[in-house]
Amino acid sequence: MSRGAGPPRAALGLLGRAVPGRLRDSIAGDLEEEWREQVARRGGWRAACWYWRQVLGIAGHVGWARCLVARRRRRDGQPPGPVGDGAMRVFWQDLRYGLRMLRRSPGFSTAAVLTLGLGIGVTVAMFSIVYGVALRPLPYADPDRLVVLHDTHPERTGGAFGSSLVNFRDWQQQAESFSGMAIFAHWTFNLTGRAVPERILGSRVSGEFFDILGASPILGRTLIAADDGAGREFVAVLSHGGWQRVFGGDPSVVGRVVALNGQPHTIVGVMPPPFRFPDEDVELWAPLGDQLRGTSRESRFMLTVARLDPDVTLESAQQEMALISDRLAESYPDENADWRVGVMSAHETIVGDVRPVLLALLGAVSFVLLIACGNVANLLLARGAARRRESAIRAAIGAGRGRLVRQFLTESLVLSVIGTTLGVALAWAAMPLLLRGQPADIPRLSEVHIDLTICAFAAAVAAMTTMLFGLLPAWHGARTTLAESLPAGGRTSAGGARFGRRLRDVLVVVEVALALTLLIGGGLMLRSMSRLLDVDPGFDAANVLRLSVFLGPPNYGTVAAQKAYVTRALEELAQVGGVTMAAAVTQVPLVDVSSSLQFRIEGRAVAPSQAPAVQYRAVSENYFATMSIAVLQGRGVRASDDERSAPVIVINQTMARRFWPDESPIGQRLTGVRDSGFQEWLTIVGVVGDVKSAGLHADEQPAIYAPYRQREFPWLRWSSFVVRSAASPLPLVQNIRAALLEVDPNQPVYGITTLAAVVRQSTADRRLGAALVSLFALLAVILASVGIYGVIACSVVDRTHEIGVRLALGASPRNVLAMVCRHGLGLTALGVLAGLGCAFLVTRFLATLLFGVTATDPATFVAIPLALFVVAGIACYLPARRATRVDPMVTLRSE
Repeated sequence: MSRGAGPPRAALGLLGRAVPGRLRDSIAGDLEEEWREQVARRGGWRAACWYWRQVLGIAGHVGWARCLVARRRRRDGQPPGPVGDGAMRVFWQDLRYGLRMLRRSPGFSTAAVLTLGLGIGVTVAMFSIVYGVALRPLPYADPDRLVVLHDTHPERTGGAFGSSLVNFRDWQQQAESFSGMAIFAHWTFNLTGRAVPERILGSRVSGEFFDILGASPILGRTLIAADDGAGREFVAVLSHGGWQRVFGGDPSVVGRVVALNGQPHTIVGVMPPPFRFPDEDVELWAPLGDQLRGTSRESRFMLTVARLDPDVTLESAQQEMALISDRLAESYPDENADWRVGVMSAHETIVGDVRPVLLALLGAVSFVLLIACGNVANLLLARGAARRRESAIRAAIGAGRGRLVRQFLTESLVLSVIGTTLGVALAWAAMPLLLRGQPADIPRLSEVHIDLTICAFAAAVAAMTTMLFGLLPAWHGARTTLAESLPAGGRTSAGGARFGRRLRDVLVVVEVALALTLLIGGGLMLRSMSRLLDVDPGFDAANVLRLSVFLGPPNYGTVAAQKAYVTRALEELAQVGGVTMAAAVTQVPLVDVSSSLQFRIEGRAVAPSQAPAVQYRAVSENYFATMSIAVLQGRGVRASDDERSAPVIVINQTMARRFWPDESPIGQRLTGVRDSGFQEWLTIVGVVGDVKSAGLHADEQPAIYAPYRQREFPWLRWSSFVVRSAASPLPLVQNIRAALLEVDPNQPVYGITTLAAVVRQSTADRRLGAALVSLFALLAVILASVGIYGVIACSVVDRTHEIGVRLALGASPRNVLAMVCRHGLGLTALGVLAGLGCAFLVTRFLATLLFGVTATDPATFVAIPLALFVVAGIACYLPARRATRVDPMVTLRSE
């Protein structure tokens, strides 16, 4: 036969009788292309023999498959020809077949299920937290209609301020956008009359509070407007947690009279577990009554909750409150000038601060899930290469491409369902550990649990992952022809294999890009955390214990009584064995919110409404020594600074720089404005170093320290003690508590903790975020490394013949090693380039979560890719080393 002759016609006729007409032309075209290559390589007669061998093989496979199908249909009592089965029947057939195929490949199935289970597990667990905290509707009636009103000032730092009771009354009378308003304030209650006095964190609320929230009790009743009147009997409502903790869940608690702050209160109701407004720590609600009678418009420490009318939007309510703000500013310019009212949804008020961090973490675990899906897709592509002949035979006997795709997708669905089940189980098991590690200040953590919504999310993830990792391998497997799947002169047709390898390479590039993005995000947060931990808080927290008391009525209703308690308490603490120093302060840094007062400087005229604000702290004489706060100029507070001496203050360095940048503040005088609490001229006698009072990441504000003995403010009832010891103060806690009970056995002591723990707690949310992102990044790198390893290993298997020929022709093992590693590192390089671009975009969203590090920190963007190349190099080296051990004689003999 001449070299230019066409394929044998008899063979083509046999092919036409064996194969359905719609596939014959496709197979014949593929065979003819291979035929011409065989003619060029071997000559006409050898090419003809090769052609007959291929046609007979195809005909034999197709005939064998047709016989199997016919025999099965006869066994099932079906007609011998193809019939249209119902959709469910076909699905169940595909499902049973998919389960059999997975059972036959336990190694593949285990690897795929574990990879998916890990990716889906962390995703479901993180989504449970994000949904429970930031997305789940508040557990109140029509929660989308609840709003919180707060004051804002353009020149005051700190964002939103509370409301004053006097302004609230005006809002109630003038506003028409709301069906009701209520005001409340956090309150501390001392529960006495028991064996051990106890402090309860609660809230004073106006009578409309529970009605506006639409809350109903599980026992008794809630507060009503009549309870809020002056001279009424004192009543209280317990939270479910307070009922369980303090009263042991006693159902007869309703009607019981307890002593709260020295006054008898009747328990009238118990709220259900979901009700925790305004936050998780509140255990008791009591009416305002006349507790705040006489407070001024500038006493902005309360919060207002309101319910929008059904036809009113948040924007229109904001517009109305802006008009009311203008009217109040005109009527009361000294107190309300430049103050505006902000209207914010209650949901945003509660979770707005933590939502960015949680969404960033959810985005991170989504990357992990995508990488896991990429790994499983690679596994399916590699497995599909071994099933090309099966797909081709099914197509040859009449299965359409859609039918084959559906079969592969069904197998992917089986994997996804098993992986999702494992993932949900892992998330359920890990949830207590995750919640235990969350910072205490994250709201609504008690509402986090796996429920139907989370299960629906998991089902959606299962469907999504099926499409992500199953569609591409299914499409690739369905396009394989029978000619490609049969031996071609001792080697397989390379077209489909090359296409499959390209798909696997693309998936690895995507995995590396996603892993690098996560690594850079985690690296930025770790560097930010390192910078934050290096910040000097301005005091020495080692071996210092902090504890607090609330000096309320009736025993401590006056400033004199409060001072007397503090003086006696310091004397008792100094006598405790192991205590080296003890001091009192009204606000401990990083724990308590400092009181803010307006002031004016002698010789500088300023309008009352424009007067600057300063943080006020009352301290005892040895506070700076106990805390190791440096005195930079002048002196600190002395024991002689009492009621009989001239009033003095010490200021911090920030205040000195801001108000006296070019002169010494020592000897300067200032005084309060209007109802700020002090009207005398206070002389500055010293300047001390700044302390990080609001957080290690926050700039310090101007602050003054006044001698505790000269304090005049009756509302500063919260006092804390800091106790320094030579060693760890924890063993001294019992003795310290006993010393304070000697002063007053009915005065509760709370908040006992070391100052070092306070510093750690202040960074808990950022440390947790950095730890979780780093953990997710580590998982991503492991999965991506496994993906690189798998692709290179498959490449080595596919190229075994080529590698054997290279070695037989004289290539050294080092050359083969370099060739294989070059392939893997090339894919890594492409992934790194794509990941750098992705990281430049994604890390910008982390800018608000970083401290001392920019979102495009050069060190991170250089070090992380280099580290990833090292990991990728190890993943490439292992299969490359195995490639160098290929025996060329065995390879050529098999050829």
